[in-house]
Order: sequence, then C-alpha cells, then structure tokens
Amino acid sequence: MRRSTLVLALLALLSSAGSLAAQAAPVTTIVFVRHAEAAGGDPRDPTLSPAGQERAQALLKAMGGAGVAAVYTSQYNRTKQTGEVVATASGTTVTVIPVNGATLEADAEALIARIVHDYAGRTVLVVGHSNTVPLMVKKATGIVVDPIVETQFDRLFVVTVTDGTGRVIQAKY
Repeated sequence: MRRSTLVLALLALLSSAGSLAAQAAPVTTIVFVRHAEAAGGDPRDPTLSPAGQERAQALLKAMGGAGVAAVYTSQYNRTKQTGEVVATASGTTVTVIPVNGATLEADAEALIARIVHDYAGRTVLVVGHSNTVPLMVKKATGIVVDPIVETQFDRLFVVTVTDGTGRVIQAKY
C-alpha cells in the first residue's frame, strides 16, 4: 500500500513539475513495467498466475489517478493481461507491439518516438519483459538501469521526456 502511495506521489510530482516547467515543452510520462508473474502451462506463452493477477491489480492501484492515455504491450498473454487491467480502468485498449529479438533496439527506439509524438504531455504505460524494459528505459533516457532478474516482477520505471531529454525514477509496486 505504501509503495502505491509513493508511486502516486511521484507521478503527481512529475506532472506538476511538468506543468510548471515551461508551457512550450510538454512532459510525456512513460511508465515501464515487466509483466506480472506467469503461470505454468504453455512455456512459450503462459497466462498470469494468481499471484500475477494480484500484481496486475497492484499495478492498477499504483497507476490510479495517473490519467493513462495508452497502454502498450508485447504480443504475449502475460504482458497483455498485465496491461489490460490498467487499460480497462483508463477507458482505453491495449496496443500490441510485437517483440522481435532481431530488431529489439530499433523497435524500442521506434516505440519511444511514437509515444513521445502521439502522446506528448500525457501518460503511457508500457508492459514489457525482463530484457526489453531496461532497454526501453535506456533508449528513452540514456540511463542504464540494473537488469531485471527472472524473479523480479515489482520494478516500475517512471520516465519523463521533455524536449528529447529523458529522466527516470525507479520504484517498486
């Protein structure tokens, strides 16, 4: 509960700082998370486990009041199911951007550019994977974050982009 409150306070602070910054440059906020815990079953495309479903609800609480304008996920069930909870509550739908191992870097750059262009001044949630989330944070900010290990599902990265400059706050939910 305290983590959700911290995340909400950080989002509110970033939003108000963006409002005060300069009227000319909108602040785009991108929240990156790894998908929630996956269940057994299909090893290539599992669904969320009960713990993963609970974590998706915790993400919804952490994102509450953020005014999420869009939710992007990969093509996999676990990312879509994690993002759908926030998308539904925000009155939007999940946009699926397929992950292709051969083009991860170019795809990450293209997604960041798309979000900054299409959602300038708004908040977007991106649900990815242990290998794609740190890459996207780096592409958006130039900052290298610690790798996400296989047992970590609670890390949340709040990235703000203004005039092409990105900043990141790391939190847990």
